[in-house]
Amino acid sequence: MMIKDIEPNRTIEEIQLTIDELGEIRKYITKWGADGRVRDATASDSSGGKVKVSLWNDEVEMVEAGQKVVIRNGYAKVWNGELQISSGRYGKLTVQ
Repeated sequence: MMIKDIEPNRTIEEIQLTIDELGEIRKYITKWGADGRVRDATASDSSGGKVKVSLWNDEVEMVEAGQKVVIRNGYAKVWNGELQISSGRYGKLTVQ
């Protein structure tokens, strides 16, 4: 799959990306009172498309700018008017 093929509120079977930029790590508390971390990233694919990627918890420290990653069984959504993707609840992000 390529970035141009991503549709909001859809599962992403597999996408290969290069992490271009990383934002600051932010902490949050879930509705169940657990601590978590989130970090926004900007990524691109081989066609030159760009997309925002949300990195959650352990993913926050797995990724560095310039690395290639694969998201399998991820999810796409629109947040604050911008398309974002993540590994979601059931997916997996791996660094290549």
